[in-house]
Amino acid sequence: MKGLPALVCTVFLAVSLHSPVVATSYQIIQLSGLPGATGTTPVAVNSSGQVAINSYLPSTEEAAIWQNGTVTPLPPLPGYTRSWAYDINASGQVVGYSSTSPSVCRACMWQNGTPVDLGWFGDARAINDTGEIVGRGSNYTRAVLWQQGTLTDLGPGEASGINNRGQVVGWDRNSRAMLWDNGTSTVLGPGYARDINDNGQVVGTAGDAYDYDACLWENGTVVKLGKYGHAAAINSSGQVVGYCIGGIWQDGVVTQLPALPGYYPYEELDISDNGQAVGWLFSTSGLGSLSVLWRPVPEPSSLAVLLCGLGACLGLVRRGR
Repeated sequence: MKGLPALVCTVFLAVSLHSPVVATSYQIIQLSGLPGATGTTPVAVNSSGQVAINSYLPSTEEAAIWQNGTVTPLPPLPGYTRSWAYDINASGQVVGYSSTSPSVCRACMWQNGTPVDLGWFGDARAINDTGEIVGRGSNYTRAVLWQQGTLTDLGPGEASGINNRGQVVGWDRNSRAMLWDNGTSTVLGPGYARDINDNGQVVGTAGDAYDYDACLWENGTVVKLGKYGHAAAINSSGQVVGYCIGGIWQDGVVTQLPALPGYYPYEELDISDNGQAVGWLFSTSGLGSLSVLWRPVPEPSSLAVLLCGLGACLGLVRRGR
């Protein structure tokens, strides 16, 4: 089988490049917005380093994708004047909404930069890698699930996250964190569930308006991650980011993220399966903020494993000739 050595190398490299990375240091990359933007908000990142952002322009807002310094605009649907993004999946599909005013919004998805009308008034909050989408319908009053053109009403409330198994999280109109799974709804407790990974771990906020914590729901238990904060996202490795968490939380350990001179990390908004995170740095003078991407730098031992594996692959190729 002459193709086997090349196949082994291809598989090894693919797994190495997209697997979770153990890092003790991070590269900080400042995210640029669309030309003329007065500010930029990053909202989501995938393992390819594509970041869904929103740019504030002098008379409007417009969604975009940032990748390696290049910013690609995501225009609104025809007849609308604004666009806003919330999430991006592994294929680079982005979801959000188009609007003419805060009260008139249409859920949409961008495929290769082109907006697609999803068929309801409201917004699309999250998309998984199979293209299933959740959000808020009926002008923000109902949690909804979109699957291959079919819209399912999940009940009064909001849906904010979906994993690749089709499990949906959000909250109901009574401010209770919810899990929807194949037609069955489960109350997780008072609070707001914001994201779920493929292992069924859920993150969000537990409590009420006066006493709340960033939290992780797992196997019927609640793990508190930070007082008066919220957990925004969790990846497949169980790494959690959010507000008042202090960095990246994993298995009870918090890894602090670095900042640029004159700034401090304020909030992390999303984290990809290979550990790339997006969020804000705030100025220590209180006079501004920066949108950034934290890209993990592999430990020397991890890099050595990668190089050894590459060397083994090259040896297989030579012997296979």
